[in-house]
Amino acid sequence: MSESSTWSGDDTVGYANDTGFRIVFIDGYWCLASEELDAEGVDFYIPLVDLFSNPKTSLVITGDDGKIPATLIPNIVIGETFFAGSLEEMLSLNVQKGDVCIRTDIPGGVTFRLMGTDPTNFTHWAELRARYINWTDIQNKPNSFPPSQHTHSEYAGLNAYGKLPADLVDQLYIGNNFVARNETEMINLPASQGDVCTRLDLEQSYILAGLAYEIDDWIPIVTPSSKVDSVNGKRGIVTLTAKDIGYPEKIKVFNSEGEIAFSEVEKNLFVTFDNGENFRQLAFADDIRTIKTAE
Repeated sequence: MSESSTWSGDDTVGYANDTGFRIVFIDGYWCLASEELDAEGVDFYIPLVDLFSNPKTSLVITGDDGKIPATLIPNIVIGETFFAGSLEEMLSLNVQKGDVCIRTDIPGGVTFRLMGTDPTNFTHWAELRARYINWTDIQNKPNSFPPSQHTHSEYAGLNAYGKLPADLVDQLYIGNNFVARNETEMINLPASQGDVCTRLDLEQSYILAGLAYEIDDWIPIVTPSSKVDSVNGKRGIVTLTAKDIGYPEKIKVFNSEGEIAFSEVEKNLFVTFDNGENFRQLAFADDIRTIKTAE
C-alpha cells in the first residue's frame, strides 16, 4: 500500500483507494478487503475489530510522513502559569483547565495543575510531583564556604533571668477562626499563623503556630477539664442572699431621703440591721469598703 494513496467513500458504502484495497462494513465490523481477491471469487477480508474496540469507529489515516496528522490529535493543553501565595489565593485565580499554579508559600514552590473545570474546588487541582536535585549531583560546587567578616548590631539579649525581654517578643495574634470537619479540611485551610480552627470530628480547637499544611503546626488549645460544682454549698442556678455572705437576714438601708434598696448601697450610707430587738447603726469605710459599727 503506497503511503501516497488516498481513500474515498463514506460510512454507507465503505472506503476504497487506488491500490485495490477497500474498507467495508460487514456483519457489524469494519473489515479490510481486496478488490483483486474479490475479482477471483475469493471471499477474503480481515476484521478490524481487534484494532478498534467499537464497531464502525472512524478510522484515522496517516499522512505522507507516516504519522497521524496533528489536526486529528487532541491538544494536551498546558496554558498559562500563575503564582499564588496561599491556598485561598490559588482557589480565587481566573484559570482554565490545564493551567498551572506555583504555590510560593510552600517550600520548594510546589506546583498544581487544574485538572477539572472548577478552580474554586481544591479537589480539581492535582499536585505535580517535581524531582528535586540531589546535592551530590551538582557539579563544580565549592568545597567550602568561608565566612566573611561582619558584625551584628541588631540582636536580642537576655535579661537577668536568662529570658528574652517581653518588649522584644511579639504578642500572639489570633486572627481568623475556621471550622473543619476533619484533618484533611484543616490542613488545606487558607490559614496563617495565629489563626484558630475548630475540628468538628474531635470537638477540639487548634491554633496555627506555623504552616497550615503541616499537621504538627496545629497546636491544641487546652481548656480546664474541671468545672465548678457548687457555690457556697449550693448547686444549679445559685442565688445568694445577704445571710449567705455573712450579713444578718434582715437588712434595711437608709439615706437622707429614707429607706433604699440594698443593691443601691454606696459609700458613706447609713445601714440599720433589724434583729427584732435592737437597732445598730453602721457605715461603709471610704477605702477598704468594710462595714464597721458607727460611734
